[in-house]
Amino acid sequence: MSLRLARHPRLYSLAQKIVSANYRAVRRAIRRELALAPGQRVVDLGCGTGNLADLFPQAQYVGVDTNPAYIRFARKATRRSYAVMDVAHLGLADNTFDAAVAIGLNHHLDDETLKQFARQVRRVCKPATRAVMIDIIPPRPLNFLEHARQRWAERGRYVRPPEEYRHLLATHLTVERMYPLRWGFLEYSVIVLRVEKG
Repeated sequence: MSLRLARHPRLYSLAQKIVSANYRAVRRAIRRELALAPGQRVVDLGCGTGNLADLFPQAQYVGVDTNPAYIRFARKATRRSYAVMDVAHLGLADNTFDAAVAIGLNHHLDDETLKQFARQVRRVCKPATRAVMIDIIPPRPLNFLEHARQRWAERGRYVRPPEEYRHLLATHLTVERMYPLRWGFLEYSVIVLRVEKG
């Protein structure tokens, strides 16, 4: 997404929905991997404008992002709980959440920040919590549209092959499984992680 467009939360939110077909494939993967009981707590890390908040209607949802404009927009648009926070230094209590998601976040974090982020996820989540992280990966050679999108419209500078995401996240979280996810020309990796403590 271009930097100019990203400055306008409403336009950014709409563009994200259009490009991802309202996150249809991402939503399906999250529903498959997370089964939250009513009242359980989920944290959406790098939540942007809150486009996925409606995926958790009965959960106690908390969205976290570093962009104050996105958080203001998300609060008005969804009426859920949000906080402006750095995901590598979360100001959230230990052992608070029953699930965590991070969609399209990891390719914005350098290696050391991603490791610190994984450590924070482990800290704020309860033991045996599941975390689902979905992120873009380098596209296949003939996927010209995604090559062009990543080159000209992508703000994240750390798009990695799936195994690199796995290696960095595994410093503090247990990787249960990982698999590719494709929707149109978009190519993602789904990484399902578990929080283990003690």
